[in-house]
Amino acid sequence: MTKRIIIAVLLVSGVGLSSAALRLQTTPDWPGLFLNIGTGLIGSLVVFLLIDVLLRAREDAERRRYRLVHELRVGNLTTRQMAAEELARQAWLSDADLRGIDLSHVALPRANFCNSDMSGAKLFGANLKGSSFLSADMTGGDLRGTIFEACDLQGANLTRADARSAHFPNANLTGVKTTECNFDGANLDGAKGLEAIRWVGK
Repeated sequence: MTKRIIIAVLLVSGVGLSSAALRLQTTPDWPGLFLNIGTGLIGSLVVFLLIDVLLRAREDAERRRYRLVHELRVGNLTTRQMAAEELARQAWLSDADLRGIDLSHVALPRANFCNSDMSGAKLFGANLKGSSFLSADMTGGDLRGTIFEACDLQGANLTRADARSAHFPNANLTGVKTTECNFDGANLDGAKGLEAIRWVGK
């Protein structure tokens, strides 16, 4: 029996005893009294057990997410590809701490990286076609040769990123922060929001 369950049982017992004390003062119906107490205790215990199961599931999910993100930082290409696909399936790539992850040469189209901290990330040669990077922070990232075709990068931070030879055809770059970002050799055909680009090395 887990610590949480023990606490739940003690709490439920305390509530039940308190209820019994109040009922004893107002009713002579002993069978009905104990039936009500028993029913209330069982119902309360079931609720606490369900809460415990949900909390455990949440903790397990967080540990799994942490492990997968760690694999994105230190794994080989096969491991990183599998970890990235699982994170995408679980919708764990948005609003996430993805600092320093390595997606080099990973193929992960139509992924959601919205609002994630991807500062220092290595995306060298990755295929991220159709992905969303709304307000993502890619400060100092290695974006060389990355495929951002048809990606939504509105409000993303590419400060000091290396985007040489990256592919941005039909991407939305509206509001992108590009201070000291190097776009030398980048493909920007059909991209939106180019008027805000501060060209470095282009």
